[in-house]
Formats: sequence, structure tokens, C-alpha cells
Amino acid sequence: MRTLLSFMVLTAFSACVSFSDLEVTYPELGHPVYHVVTVDSLQPTLQWKASSKATEGYDLVVYDGPETFFAYIERGEHTSVYARNGIQKAEHKLEEPLQPDRYYLWSVRPHTTDGKAEWSRYTYTGALPLPPFVWWTSGQIFRFKTPATVTAIH
Repeated sequence: MRTLLSFMVLTAFSACVSFSDLEVTYPELGHPVYHVVTVDSLQPTLQWKASSKATEGYDLVVYDGPETFFAYIERGEHTSVYARNGIQKAEHKLEEPLQPDRYYLWSVRPHTTDGKAEWSRYTYTGALPLPPFVWWTSGQIFRFKTPATVTAIH
């Protein structure tokens, strides 16, 4: 039974992701429940698709994140560890290193003159093949994990 359940969770019949505003391009989304993308640096370059709404650039925030999706839902509030406003490109390399082997949450929004833009989020909808289960996560911000060790480049 455990094997069948694992198979069902790992082999979604179909899935769809939609973004509330800005679509992120790096790091990739992974899966909201069982896969978090590990970035290649403690100072990753976070990327998203450009928006014409960003008349004054973009605002970016990174939060200390929980290890699991379920802890993310239970926790509710998160501690900001990095923030920048008015970023001019649709990407930003963190200027300060994050902690190794940690989970982080992040979001970006257009920086507008009226200040009414929402933080970007995503909704993930999937269907499992047997029996026909459908699940979704709504209004999630983006997650990534930092590498456990960093190799020095000489």
C-alpha cells in the first residue's frame, strides 16, 4: 500500500501552475509538497519575467523558510532575512550570503508609483491518476534551498 501511495504522489496525472502576477524563472518552482529546488550558491540570482507594471522597478523579499510545505502552512508568518526595493532588472543577485542547507521563501512584486502591487504568488493544481484525486495549493510564495556546502573557487 505504501508503494502504491508513493507512486500516486510522485506521478501526478496532470498539473497546472498559475501565477498571481510575476512569473518566476529561477529557481524553478519544483513541487509544492515534495520537491524544493536547491540553488547553486548562498547568493543566488533570483529571476522573474519582466512586467510593464514595474514603473519604478521591483521589490524583492526573502524569508527564512520551513523545511516542509506543511510547516509552511502551519507557521503563517515568516521572518524576513533579505529585502530590496526598486530593483531595475527582472533579476537580482543577493548581496549577502544566506545560511547553507536552509530553506527559504521569496517573492517579488512590481514597484509602482501608487504602491498597490501585490506580492507574486502561485497556485498549483494537480490530479492523481487513481482514484481521481485533485489537489491544489493556492497563494503560495516561492521556495528554494541553499546548498549544504560551498566549494571555494580559486
